[in-house]
Amino acid sequence: MTTTEMAPTDTDVSALVAAARAAEQRGDLVDAVRTFTAAVKVERDPAIEKHLVGLRHRAFATLDHAGGHPSWPPAVPDLFEGCQEPPEVHVSALTADKLASAIRHHGCLLVRGMLDADQVVRFRATIDQALEAFHARMNGDSSADLDAWCSFFQPSDDYSEFDVIGGRHFLLPQNSMYTGDSPRALFDLLDFFEAADVRNVLTEYFGERPALSLKKGTLRHVPATGGTSWHQDGAFMSPQIRSCNIWVTLTSCGADFKAPGLEFLPRQFDSLVETGTHGALFDWSVGDGLADELAKDTGVVRPVFSPGDALMFDDLLLHRTALSPGMDTSRYALEHWFFSPSHYPAEQMPILF
Repeated sequence: MTTTEMAPTDTDVSALVAAARAAEQRGDLVDAVRTFTAAVKVERDPAIEKHLVGLRHRAFATLDHAGGHPSWPPAVPDLFEGCQEPPEVHVSALTADKLASAIRHHGCLLVRGMLDADQVVRFRATIDQALEAFHARMNGDSSADLDAWCSFFQPSDDYSEFDVIGGRHFLLPQNSMYTGDSPRALFDLLDFFEAADVRNVLTEYFGERPALSLKKGTLRHVPATGGTSWHQDGAFMSPQIRSCNIWVTLTSCGADFKAPGLEFLPRQFDSLVETGTHGALFDWSVGDGLADELAKDTGVVRPVFSPGDALMFDDLLLHRTALSPGMDTSRYALEHWFFSPSHYPAEQMPILF
């Protein structure tokens, strides 16, 4: 074994942790995040993983919130002109220009292989362990043994008025949870996304380093039951934001598969459409009648997704869960919304990517 191939030692990890703590003490929280992350990649440490969640949250305040592109959405040519289905690329070919073009002209971008086969298997197991710990926590188990898998995120004082507890109770019966409540899941998610160059792509797309949201970042193992409604996620967010959602399935879904995927109108909207009318079930949802009218020119697309595939879109895409009779298989999925810090929605709770 050469010097460059030698395995890291306890001293290496200790040095990284010491450097991270020093960066945190001097107020360089972004560097502290980077260095603590490097230490965990060498040696898993539940205490550091838990600390990183809060540190990423606090680091958001140290970013330049006056950055980003001078205008939005980006003025980009249609790189997928003539595409009838949603534009798609393999993750190895994902670029900010392709993402911007696909969202601007077609509403979304389908990214094949966002997670590879090994990452899919690992993350399904992570979701199972995190959800098991989440249910235990919600039933009163305060054991420290669960900390790596579920440790309830505590927002800073600036966000203390947000109803995090109510959100957890809402997610519980859906067999879903905040990713920020699972330090290990959050660490692995960001590690996998960084390995796929997602942070660099989103940084170029927004013109500044992205932040995700506690309230719009979830782990899911959802049964194929219940109804589904057309909606735009912007209906739940502040106006004039800059967003990108990454929805990743860990289960084969769509078409003739037994697990439901997503369906949507493959076009960009310039604003929110009317809600609560045309037979809509909720005041925030778009009625089937209006969705049918809006789909006359584009149709409704229901792609086939393989495990690890992702759909990337913004807060204006009109979409819903694609549920058909006979679909009775639960779906593992990840959904995480990323935002431009200079236009971060006031109702969300930021976590630095």
